[in-house]
Amino acid sequence: MLCRECLWRTEVVPLSEPVIDKNGKEVNEIVLKAGETIFVSMAAFNWSTKYWGPDAHEFKPERWANPPEESSGIPHVYANLMSFFAGPRACIGWRFALAETKAILFVLLRAFEFEIDPQLVVKTKS
Repeated sequence: MLCRECLWRTEVVPLSEPVIDKNGKEVNEIVLKAGETIFVSMAAFNWSTKYWGPDAHEFKPERWANPPEESSGIPHVYANLMSFFAGPRACIGWRFALAETKAILFVLLRAFEFEIDPQLVVKTKS
């Protein structure tokens, strides 16, 4: 009866892409047992070159003016990012976190003085 219960409670989760395990074997699915905990790496989605291109690890604020089409397939509640997860398990405080980030930026930026370098030459696109 124990074997039947274990087999009945085993689920196979297919992977979207095969991965190579620590023994060099290609894995296409993961076998999960009831009660096992799985972890999803938000950073892996947010920095994935598959979704964000070869410059995914670079700081490029201009990427948000025209995000890559591939990134629209990422489940999300904000900006095609998994930082706050998605669906019924999404972070309930994501709006508060964004508002707080903007408030901190506002306070920090007010503490500095900005001026334009008079020797700066700005070239326009033709």
